Amino acid sequence: MNKKALLQVGLAAFVVFVSLVVMKWLEGFKKPVPTVSEQRPPTAVRVTKVEPYRGPIVIWNSGVVESFRSADLVSQVSGKIIRVSERFVSGGRFKEGEEVIKIEEVDYQLGVIQARAALAEARANLELEEAQAEIARKEWLRSRNRLPVPRLVARIPQVQAAKAKLESAKAQLERSMLDLQRTSIKTPFPCVISEKYVDVGQYVTVGQRLARVFYTGSVEITVPIGRDDLKWLKVPGLTCPVDERGSDAEVVALVGGVERRWQGRVVRWRGQVDEATRLYPVIVRVDRAYDTIPPLAVGTFVNVGIHGSVVKAGILPVSAIRLDDKGGEIVWVVEGGVMKSRPVKVAHRWKGRAYVVSGLKGGEDVVISDLPLATENMPVSIAGRE
Repeated sequence: MNKKALLQVGLAAFVVFVSLVVMKWLEGFKKPVPTVSEQRPPTAVRVTKVEPYRGPIVIWNSGVVESFRSADLVSQVSGKIIRVSERFVSGGRFKEGEEVIKIEEVDYQLGVIQARAALAEARANLELEEAQAEIARKEWLRSRNRLPVPRLVARIPQVQAAKAKLESAKAQLERSMLDLQRTSIKTPFPCVISEKYVDVGQYVTVGQRLARVFYTGSVEITVPIGRDDLKWLKVPGLTCPVDERGSDAEVVALVGGVERRWQGRVVRWRGQVDEATRLYPVIVRVDRAYDTIPPLAVGTFVNVGIHGSVVKAGILPVSAIRLDDKGGEIVWVVEGGVMKSRPVKVAHRWKGRAYVVSGLKGGEDVVISDLPLATENMPVSIAGRE
C-alpha cells in the first residue's frame, strides 16, 4: 500500500474517532426521559354513610278529603216556611237534632185536635156497643135459659166494628201528631250545610228538597296505592280480614301557610282496581275531623302517609342504587381503598330516599358519584361525604 492510501485511511479513522467523542459529549447534556407508571391513579368519589332505620315503612300519596256521608233534607209535610235558623246558610254547622227549618204548624195542630176528638168518640161508641151487647146477652139467657147466644144477638159484629174504629182513631191521632212534629225540620246527624234550596216565606210540598248536608263526625280520603306497596299495609277486605283494624295513617295539609296534621286509619278499599292507573284505591278515615281548628275540611288536598310493617333497614339516596348486568339492584361500597359491589333489596322509595332491607350494614361508605365505567376492585379515594 502506497503512502497516499495510508494517509486516506488514517484520515477516515480520525474523523470517526472525533465523531464518537463529540456524540458522547453531547449525550451528557440530554435530560433523562421519565418512565411512565402503569398504575392508574385512584378515582375520586363522593360517599355517604348508611343511615340505620328501624320503624314502619310509610307509603305516601295524595288525595282529596271527602265527606263520610251526606244527605238531602226533605220536607215530609207541605206548608209555608215561617222560620229558619240563623245558621241556615252554606257552611252553617249544626249538631245532631237541631232545628233548621220550621213550617207553619196551625193546620197540623187543628188536625191533632180533630184526631183526639175522633178518638174520644170512638171510645164512647165502643163502650155503648159493649153495654148494649151485655144487655142483649142477659135478656137472651133470661128468656131461653142456657141456649148459646147467637153472634148477632150478642152484637159481636157491632162490638168488633167499634173496636176497629177505635184503633183507626188512635192511628189517626198518631199520624196527626207525627205530621205536627214534621213541621220542624231537624238535622239527622252533626253536619254542615253544603247547599240550601229554600228560604223563609216559601211554600214547600211533600218530598221537596230543602237543603243538602254532609256529616262532620268523620271524613275520608281515597289514596291510590301501588301493587308492590300493598304487602306492607293492612287494608281490610284486601290484605287482611274485613273485621281486622287497618293500618294507621297520617294526614298532612297546608292550611293558611302552616302544615297541619291529623291521625286516621285505613278502613277499606273501593273494591276494584283503577283501570287507567292500575292502582288500588284505599280509603283512609279521619274521625272528629271538624273538631279541630282549623278543621280537616271536605275538599282539602292532602298528603297521606300510611304506616305499614315495621322493618330494620338502611336509608340511602336513591342515586346510590344501581343495576348490574343482569338487572339486579346493587350499590358500590368503599372497602380498603377499592370499590366492592353489594347486591341489595330495596323495600321502598320515597322523596329521593331508598329503604334497603338487606345487603348492607349500618355505617358503611356507599358511593353516590355517577360512575358509568365502575368496575369491581377499582381504586378510589374519598373526595367528600354527604
